[in-house]
Amino acid sequence: IMEKYPHITAIGCAAHGLNLLFNDIMKLDTLQMVYRRAKEVMKHVKGTHIVAAVFKKKQVEKNAKNSIVTLKLCSKTQWAGVVISFESLLKNKEALQETVIVEDLKVPRSVRNTVLDQDVFWVQLQNSLKILKPIAAAITASESDSALLSEISYLMTKIKTTVFENLSISPLTTIEESKVKDFI
Repeated sequence: IMEKYPHITAIGCAAHGLNLLFNDIMKLDTLQMVYRRAKEVMKHVKGTHIVAAVFKKKQVEKNAKNSIVTLKLCSKTQWAGVVISFESLLKNKEALQETVIVEDLKVPRSVRNTVLDQDVFWVQLQNSLKILKPIAAAITASESDSALLSEISYLMTKIKTTVFENLSISPLTTIEESKVKDFI
């Protein structure tokens, strides 16, 4: 079209481009590892009836009944759902930790170790969100019915600024940090 009509500019879908950016970042080994560990915890808790019942009881003890946040697994087609998954884990941290230490429950060692790992897993989860959340927010904004093309530049600047500011505390390796900078 641009060859035949030089006065017309073709613009790709911003939301799709942002989803691809999110996807590229999520393919990094460190984030894949954090995601796998988070997914393993959620699947075990949600998929084991007794563990799920104990977890629900711990949630009620920790929170008012109307402020309980369920564990949310993301779909395979929309990577930005990882943000929702990670946030649901963080909001349930205490209930999860109390659940996995219940003596009579059969919780795999890997799940127990992940949930009780204060120094690595939870820090990685929180710091991963600092990189992923601005991209997910931009995807949501660009997919909205009221999205404007003129806002995309602002959203990209906000992503770049926020992500670059948080790379040093992210769980990413130096090589992965460079890749993120190249992606953006």
